[in-house]
Amino acid sequence: MVTTRTQYVDAKPGDNCDPGTNSGEYVTIHETANQSQGANAKAHANLQSRGNVRSASWHETVDDKEAVISFKPEVRCWHAGTRAGNHRSYGIEICVNSDGDFKKAVENAAQRAAARLKVKGRGIEYLRQHEDWSGKDCPNFLRDGTKGVTWADFRRRVHQLLTGNTTPTPAPKPIPSKPGQLKVDGYIGPDSTGRWQQVAGTAVDKVITGQGWADEKYHVRLESVQYQGTGDSSLIKKLQSDLKKFGLYAGKIDGYFGPNSIKAWQKKKGLKQDGYFGPACAKRLQTDLNAGKLW
Repeated sequence: MVTTRTQYVDAKPGDNCDPGTNSGEYVTIHETANQSQGANAKAHANLQSRGNVRSASWHETVDDKEAVISFKPEVRCWHAGTRAGNHRSYGIEICVNSDGDFKKAVENAAQRAAARLKVKGRGIEYLRQHEDWSGKDCPNFLRDGTKGVTWADFRRRVHQLLTGNTTPTPAPKPIPSKPGQLKVDGYIGPDSTGRWQQVAGTAVDKVITGQGWADEKYHVRLESVQYQGTGDSSLIKKLQSDLKKFGLYAGKIDGYFGPNSIKAWQKKKGLKQDGYFGPACAKRLQTDLNAGKLW
């Protein structure tokens, strides 16, 4: 097992984290992007201890020799690029220093990711890339496989550590078809995403990718709806096409749900037409989805 130690940094909301408690239901994987010699876990932990000038923070850093924990799990670190990711996931950075063994660092990170998921009683479907939250190409080397190990390899290893099973990871089970199960709370999270996919007849994986649908309850976006591995925006194109048929939309059928598309949708639903897809719109969407409606 990987050697783990703590080098805690004081959580200072507004300085190195957000206020409130991190639910920690997800584990998000990053790479440090610093290939300099000596840019190992110790160096990155020291960077956080000194105060990171990049206004970024993460829970722990893993290299080929150790894992150094900088922030306690309940801290809402600035690592995912969205409030949803920062407030609901535990961030692990994998070192890519040129004088380290990347494959060993990846193995150590897999052990740490599995350990965190076990603490929360979560399965492999709660393992995320930085890219899943904000669209950033991270973890870069795992995503492009140029260092001999891929994201699929990493995910498979975490699954093995969680279950002892070496067979391919099973697909997430679809949510039940019974209507009325969504909580109408204005938060478009995995359950609402899964219901959207289910009603639309697409693969149901509940995965929010790109910038996602949700940035906590404070701001809900549909501009970057994409499905994992495909970047499919066909649902938004269908929405735009339907709005056009009703004479409510004159823009391009481009799959981009921007302010003009939002205003048209709000008009159709009898909502305030401000071009902002906030909690009130999210509640209406959830209500429609509970009734088996997309538009």
